Amino acid sequence: MRHRAFRFLQAGEFHLEAPMAGLAEIPEHLVDLLVDAPYAAAAKVFETALAEEVEFVLLTGDLLDLRRCGPRGPVFLREQFARLAAAEIPVFWVLSSIESLHWWPEAVPLPSNVHRFAAGRVEERVVSRRGEPLVRLIVCGADETGGLRVNEFSADPTGLFTLALVRGEWDRSALASRQLHYWAFGGPHLWTVEPISSTVVHASGATQSRGPHEPGAFGASLVHVDDGVARPMFVPTDVVRWEAPRLEVDDLASIEQLTERLTQTANRLLETAGGLDLLVRWTLEGRGELIDQLRQPGGCEALTEQLRDALGRQRPAVWTAAIDVERVGGLPVQWYEEQSFRGDVLRTLRHWEVNSDLPLNLAGYLGAGASVDDFAANEMLGGEQREKLLRRAALTAVDLLGDQERRK
Repeated sequence: MRHRAFRFLQAGEFHLEAPMAGLAEIPEHLVDLLVDAPYAAAAKVFETALAEEVEFVLLTGDLLDLRRCGPRGPVFLREQFARLAAAEIPVFWVLSSIESLHWWPEAVPLPSNVHRFAAGRVEERVVSRRGEPLVRLIVCGADETGGLRVNEFSADPTGLFTLALVRGEWDRSALASRQLHYWAFGGPHLWTVEPISSTVVHASGATQSRGPHEPGAFGASLVHVDDGVARPMFVPTDVVRWEAPRLEVDDLASIEQLTERLTQTANRLLETAGGLDLLVRWTLEGRGELIDQLRQPGGCEALTEQLRDALGRQRPAVWTAAIDVERVGGLPVQWYEEQSFRGDVLRTLRHWEVNSDLPLNLAGYLGAGASVDDFAANEMLGGEQREKLLRRAALTAVDLLGDQERRK
């Protein structure tokens, strides 16, 4: 059959109950922004749906944890859904494990354009335009094991555009075998498009980053469908953005030069951020005196404050949340040769590095202040991962032993 062109919006992972993470202290001039960020980002989803006059909205779950968000979350969603209802835009929402139908407060009834689907049950709907079928929608959340009942999904016998709205893990071959036109997945926080055979598998990700582990832009997807082919287009919805730039600083000889490099990088980040405030966790890597100076206790404190004063108190802001310093390459040769406990530890680590077939047993060589569980849990690593782990162990041992020397 001939497919008509239309557009819909896909979004999810609002997590209205989850505050920002990764900030040891919140700058006063950004408090309101950070507190309201999850709601402001979610509001952009509904504003986009209205502005683009989409046929319908797909919500892939994890909008809010009803046990943690308080009354603000349900009231906010009802207000947004009502705006869509006034524009006659239906909403199809597949629920996650934190969104049980039984937990929704009776005092906040949802408008009739909202259709919710519980996990573990396959349901179907047909979306029509002016009385003619436009889309066949199949909806199902993951069962308790995280799997999908893919065998119950099938292409439409008449050729009607068929779309699956699901949560769970996907298997490429299983999805390809069902011959649907489009799979809208919930769960991942990153925007992902994966063409599989003649179908498109897409996760629109989270609408707002929650910490430095989620750098870059976050948003929703405006999906254009023409002649049976779906093309998701990223729509940014975040209102504050985390960035995690990594800079090599081997060519720099002073803090002044480093400050200039960081300022230039911050300005470039601002140019591409579309006027958003940025929260930045810097990683500086290299070897030599400057890196060793910054790795000392308190070595980055003055630099952090300088960057905050110069870049973080303006609007839009580039607020330095933290500076991580990583030494790359080998430690000084004389440290391995010295007759000391530090030398003993480093020689043992080098022995493991040279003899890659030996199992690791690092925990016993590190002091109580180290994260020994991180090391001990990875004894079977090999190749590059093993090298990185041993390098981390050597640097941690040097830092701990250096702290002990300074306390004497």
